[in-house]
Amino acid sequence: MLNGDQTMSKVHHKGVNHQVWWAMLAAFGAYFCMYGLRKPFTAATYPDGLLYGLETKPALVIAQVCGYMLSKFIGVRVITELPTAQRAGVLVGLVVIAELALVLLNVLPMPLKPLAMFMNGLPLGMIFGMLLSFLEGRRMTEAMAAALCGSFIVADGAAKTVGSLVLVSGAGLYAMPMIAGGIFLLPFAAFVWMLTKLPQPSNEDIDERAARPQLSAVSRLELLKFLGLAYAGIVFAYTMLTVLRGFRADFMPELLKGLQITGNALVFTQSESIIAVVVTLIAGLTSMIRTNGMAFKSALLLGILGFACVPLSILLHRFGYVSGFVYLTLVGSGIYLPYVLIHTTVFERWIAIVRRPGSASFLLTLADAIAYLAYLAALLVKPLVQKAGNVLGLFETVGLWVSLSSMAMLVVALILTSRNQPQPAGKKGTV
Repeated sequence: MLNGDQTMSKVHHKGVNHQVWWAMLAAFGAYFCMYGLRKPFTAATYPDGLLYGLETKPALVIAQVCGYMLSKFIGVRVITELPTAQRAGVLVGLVVIAELALVLLNVLPMPLKPLAMFMNGLPLGMIFGMLLSFLEGRRMTEAMAAALCGSFIVADGAAKTVGSLVLVSGAGLYAMPMIAGGIFLLPFAAFVWMLTKLPQPSNEDIDERAARPQLSAVSRLELLKFLGLAYAGIVFAYTMLTVLRGFRADFMPELLKGLQITGNALVFTQSESIIAVVVTLIAGLTSMIRTNGMAFKSALLLGILGFACVPLSILLHRFGYVSGFVYLTLVGSGIYLPYVLIHTTVFERWIAIVRRPGSASFLLTLADAIAYLAYLAALLVKPLVQKAGNVLGLFETVGLWVSLSSMAMLVVALILTSRNQPQPAGKKGTV
């Protein structure tokens, strides 16, 4: 028979499990829907013609990334200072603004269409950090955040598939993003409502993962000074990942053409679904490592392993050992494994170790801002190479350099953060 304490513990455990699954579904669904307002336009092939010296598609992509990047810098302050009670309303307002921008994309004349895409990206860049702020600081944060990250792996391909299907149904080229985005508005609001029903972190959560208060500018600066060069190394690797991931996502049709994969609109979703299952499962399992220091170092080591998968995949494909689809899936897994672990585990556990005022959402949003600034620079030079017609070759060259340099930076970060012994779960510790 169970005594009273055992019975209460069992009931609490069931409640925690319910909360985790609820949070995972809500986080996955909300970010999945956001992609429906951001990515469908990239599934289209646009007619030749120059906009401000660029071909149409690169001009639209660059305009959106400009807004998205600026949004990240704005979000460094907004996300860390926004009161909890206001998160849901702000989130819904941001996606409504993004959809209105897609309406403008359909009606504005060609020279102003990049402005509409800039306005579309401007509100969307803050959404991930705001969603993560609902989830961080909990003993099961990695599992919840893994679902959030799994959504952007699957949603990237799914949004392109939706865009392709809307085009096939007869929608106009510039009406397609507006129609696709409108499909996701109400589901997004429903998933955000689900997140508002999550209870605040418990005392046990705070003991194990540290409190996550609102941060002033002074607190943000003090945290960055304390983390120092180790944070800079991780941000470098994350920036390189963002460049490579963005390249792969925004120019997937051109990569498929180079791999001679044609005629299947679902190929986007098929490859990304496999990647999502593998990567999010690995990331989610890190929540089972109770010792914060061990989880942090394991995430960095797994990130190094993911980077190593990129050159290995390229070599296997070049020598004919894997098909184009398998290559696309393998190299995607190598890109997304460290990318997701930084989102789910690295910053989350680092805050739990240092026990200083801070938040994973702040560290990630700042890293995102820097990373998208670099990706924007990459987009500006990419059309020059794209004219040669070898997008696949460029992707592989960039992939090799990104993976090798980023592996080195993660090794440096691992060394710098290994000077002190990891602390047991629930104990205060330092890096």
